[in-house]
Amino acid sequence: MLLDADGVIQEVPGGWNAAMEPFLGERAQEFLRRVWRDEPPMLAGKDDYFALLEKLLPEYGVV
Repeated sequence: MLLDADGVIQEVPGGWNAAMEPFLGERAQEFLRRVWRDEPPMLAGKDDYFALLEKLLPEYGVV
């Protein structure tokens, strides 16, 4: 996962679904939609992306 200095997810060649499939399998798109849905507070500097990832990744089998 590529985060910029503010913790915002950046674009990757081939797209995020393809990049995340090796880790999340067929749930990659579901995971990304959840992360992006919850992203606005991080974009405004009002929340922590790492805390969100720490919460969500285990739900998708990534520890």
